[in-house]
Amino acid sequence: MKVKTQSLTIRLAKATDLANIIQLQDSCYSDELFEAPELLASRLAAKPNSIWLIECSDNKLLAYLFSYPAIKGHVAPLGSEFNDYDDANVFYLHDLAISEDARGLGLSKLLLSQAEDFAKKASLNALALVAVQGATSFWQKAGFDIVTDLSTHAIAALDTYKGQNAVYMLKPLVS
Repeated sequence: MKVKTQSLTIRLAKATDLANIIQLQDSCYSDELFEAPELLASRLAAKPNSIWLIECSDNKLLAYLFSYPAIKGHVAPLGSEFNDYDDANVFYLHDLAISEDARGLGLSKLLLSQAEDFAKKASLNALALVAVQGATSFWQKAGFDIVTDLSTHAIAALDTYKGQNAVYMLKPLVS
């Protein structure tokens, strides 16, 4: 079933969306990237203003983005809580998932635009992420660059993404 783009809604995720988010996570990510429902619930409770979803008119979840303000060069280990940083300078995109039915509709661009707007309003100067599942070229097309000058802590955190050839990436934001 393909989705019609004129019937889309972007909104902040709520606790009542978690079952659908978990189902979409399971369909998009390999078993090595599974993150427990309790962890997702904790992240949503901790960062309710920076986790968005896209749904169609029948309330079917099509995509989501879990993100939060962070520090440039800090890599979140897989399965970790979202930290609070008083000196945040980047907006970290932890998890973006698009349902198979909605691929090709530009939903990742919509969610990235949402993230960029949030980051600019929060005076953050870049978007950051860890590319997994061979998505590095996808993120490069979206304006992200690979960062190789990382601390030993960041490199160790990348290693928690087992079998993923995980890559830390940044996209500078222009005000």
